[in-house]
Amino acid sequence: MLSTLQGCAQLGSRPAPQGQQVLPAQWQNLGKIAISIPAADAAAASSNHVLRYVWQQNGEDYSVRLSGTFGLGAVTVERHGEQVSLLRGGEVIEQASSSEQLFYRHTGLQLPVSQLRYWITGVADASAVRNSDRSKQAVPALAS
Repeated sequence: MLSTLQGCAQLGSRPAPQGQQVLPAQWQNLGKIAISIPAADAAAASSNHVLRYVWQQNGEDYSVRLSGTFGLGAVTVERHGEQVSLLRGGEVIEQASSSEQLFYRHTGLQLPVSQLRYWITGVADASAVRNSDRSKQAVPALAS
């Protein structure tokens, strides 16, 4: 008796991606971000913060309204060109070259504010350096 067993399924061909997905030029989103900060003392409880945000994106410029339990009350971080401003009640509190610097100076929390748009939209940051060369990754040898 002759029997044949086929163990591989044929996969249809897929077109190669035509390039990286890009973010829309203008969009708005709102939501919450939870931040947990470990206590300096291992026996103490961690500090938890919830930030509510409203994000408005216009090209490379953005306006992010943040409110919650992080010690600042309600603030807005705005980026116009290369300048980032922190506002409270519509008045500029401080300006800097990065939103991360401003947020850290006023809260002590490290939050990658300028990268949140990529997290929100699920699109990779094209300017981030990535190493996707698999030939440089170590591949463990199989024991025989």
